[in-house]
Amino acid sequence: MAKHSNRETHARAQAEGLAVRLGYEFVDMELVKTREGRYLRFYLDKPGGITLNDLESYHRKIQPMMDYIEYDYLEVSSPGVDRL
Repeated sequence: MAKHSNRETHARAQAEGLAVRLGYEFVDMELVKTREGRYLRFYLDKPGGITLNDLESYHRKIQPMMDYIEYDYLEVSSPGVDRL
């Protein structure tokens, strides 16, 4: 199990709370460092499938809430059709 900083734990709680308020399932969050930079990623779903409009709406709302996290790119996406 990966160890998360207090900031990441707080960010995860905020992200999950926002997802629930918007009627989405919060699947996961990750902060990944790559050669290109640090990616803060959120994965969402909902019954019947998440739409691009849903993802965009979440992105607009979550971005200002994550000002205290150091990242270069913020991504919001579906966990994919292969999700079990």
